Amino acid sequence: MKILVVDDNDIMITVFQNILSGYKVFTAESADKALELIRYQEFDLVITDYHMPEKNGFYLLEKMRSAPEYAINKNTPAIICTADHDEQLMEQAKLKKLKISQFIHKPFTKEQIISAIQNMDMIIF
Repeated sequence: MKILVVDDNDIMITVFQNILSGYKVFTAESADKALELIRYQEFDLVITDYHMPEKNGFYLLEKMRSAPEYAINKNTPAIICTADHDEQLMEQAKLKKLKISQFIHKPFTKEQIISAIQNMDMIIF
């Protein structure tokens, strides 16, 4: 399984690499860098931080779902990680139809990440 992890925090990237050591993990530190990878490589899952400088995780998923140049990943499951516990954020995701499998709140456990991956085909938001 190929997983793209997008986070502007190097420590979080390392945490994900450790948790996902049994998977083929690619990383990007911004939405723009992730889109460069998404354009040419097909992924089985995208895990992205919501808050990032310049462009957030919703921007990344909106582009991935709608722009023709990212068509190979249009239906790739996605998980959003965020420190926000804001219900409006989840409502916004529903309105934008971003097809998010899970919202995972930081701090999270390894078990939460693994469970989210096991249930990634369920679109909740």
